[in-house]
This record gives sequence, structure tokens and C-alpha cells, in this order.
Amino acid sequence: MSKKDKTAETALPENEAQVTEDPVVEPEPEPEPEPEAEPEAEAEAEPIIDVAKVERKGSGGVAWLALFLALITLASLAYMQIQDWRVQSDADQSASSLADLRSRIVTSSESLSNLDRGLSELAAADAQAASELEQLQSELDQRIQLLD
Repeated sequence: MSKKDKTAETALPENEAQVTEDPVVEPEPEPEPEPEAEPEAEAEAEPIIDVAKVERKGSGGVAWLALFLALITLASLAYMQIQDWRVQSDADQSASSLADLRSRIVTSSESLSNLDRGLSELAAADAQAASELEQLQSELDQRIQLLD
């Protein structure tokens, strides 16, 4: 038989409607309780499996990975903390350097003002010396005229 013949045999005539039936679900029979054996006999028959050993067997790689990631995280946190300490130390040194520079600027300003005062005193003394020289020059000229 070919496929066409099989489909032709199973095809419904046009005037008949296809009937579908719901499958019948039968309840499963309950298992019969086994007769209870003595506890010693059961212990000998079934070996006791240590659950902790079974669980540890499969999770060893995961535990090592978790430990490795924890160590990397700890190292990165320590690195960031050390960097923060260095930055704080640099900031403190910068602040002390700025304070030192400010004190130098104040000292330099005071020195400049002292030099300006000294220069003005010298300029006043120079003006006075120039006036005294002119006065002496005029006296000398008068004496020379008297001698002539």
C-alpha cells in the first residue's frame, strides 16, 4: 500500500462529520504497602549515603571560583583604599605647600614694602643732598667773586 492509498482509506466522506472523543483517564492504583521489615534488616539492605559528601563533590569548583572572586574583590578594595590614602596624603602635602607659599609671599611683600620705604628715604636724602650741594655751590661762587 502506498501513502496515497492509506490517506484515501482514512479520509472521511464529505457528508460525515468527524467525531472526537476525549481520552478516558483512569485513576492510578495505589501501591500496596510493603510489609514492614525490622529496622536492622533495612539498614543492612540499603547503604547510608552521606548527603554532605554528595553535595560537596559537585560544588568544589564553584566554591573555588567563589573564593577566587572574593579574593579579587578584597584585593581591589584594598587597592582603592591605599589609593585613597595616597590621594589624601598628597592633598595634605599640597595644602601644607600652599600654606608655605602663602607665608613666603607675605614675607616677600613685607620685604618689598621695606625696600620701597628705604628707596623713598634715599630719594628724600638725595634731594636734600642735592639742595645742600646747590647751596654750597652758590656760596663757593660768591667767595670766588669776592676774591676776584
